[in-house]
Amino acid sequence: MPVRHSNLLAGASLRAREAVVRVANQPLVQVRDGPGLVVDVTQGSLEVGRLIALAAMGGLARLSLGFEDWGPHAVPAITVETGTPLEACLGCQYAGWHVKVNKFSAMGSGPGRLKVAKEEVLARYRLSDPERGAVFLLETRDPVDAPVLEYLAAQARVPLSDLAVIQAPTASLVGSVQVAARVVETALHQWELRGGDLRAIRAAMGRCPIAPVAPDDSTAIGWTNDAMLYAGRVWLWVDEDDAVIERLVKDTVAQASPAWGTPFTTLFQEAHGNFYEIDPGLFAPAVIQAVSLKSGRAFRAGVVHHRLLEELWQWPSASPS
Repeated sequence: MPVRHSNLLAGASLRAREAVVRVANQPLVQVRDGPGLVVDVTQGSLEVGRLIALAAMGGLARLSLGFEDWGPHAVPAITVETGTPLEACLGCQYAGWHVKVNKFSAMGSGPGRLKVAKEEVLARYRLSDPERGAVFLLETRDPVDAPVLEYLAAQARVPLSDLAVIQAPTASLVGSVQVAARVVETALHQWELRGGDLRAIRAAMGRCPIAPVAPDDSTAIGWTNDAMLYAGRVWLWVDEDDAVIERLVKDTVAQASPAWGTPFTTLFQEAHGNFYEIDPGLFAPAVIQAVSLKSGRAFRAGVVHHRLLEELWQWPSASPS
């Protein structure tokens, strides 16, 4: 009997909308409904951060908050697990669409990108969501006004009544959580950039510490990225030949970048706030371990650098690494 292949992204926007509704009922969250739902989570909690990360992934993951050990101490972290990594991370969560309307500018993520369908990676893997509705996560503190909503609805080809937008500035508790939740996504993005086939990654799990809230958004971009590239860890289960896995693992960790070892904030300032002037290979987890589903062998690369983070965040030293 032939295997029936279904669209794993069908209903991603519906599941994301359900998560948005849960967010809208949380304390300190500001909601503007109609036409188009806008949820401002600037003052949201750790749980709000977890929920908006779930929405950004189209509900195709399990996310949990907890602690990880740094020497004798523990730091807050988020764990991400998914059995559909391509669809959850590159199909939904990846912030691959630049939303620009008049003076408004933000990177857009979430399953609504599937409806916009402007990114090469979506076409390459034939990722789409046939169901109604569109949900976007915009990393900004600028007002999401009527022109922005109308633009999003038009680009996604949905009525305003079927549009939901989450607004989350980087310099916020929610911002720290949702960026940390991208730890698996960064590994997959690097894997794809290095020529890897994301369809061969059958499952993924990652954990990343939650950076402290920075005094401003520019610094927050640096601190949240530093948490990823100096302490993020990812496991992948890959249906691929060992030689391919070994090569990709070595190439896809942050340490493979010549910029590794310098705080991201410094690099961001030197690039005058232009991400495109920073080595793209740096946007990666600190450690990746991939297990071959063909041979059972595991391949590991990368290293954590807790001390750099402790110095950057002015935390008491907890680890020799």
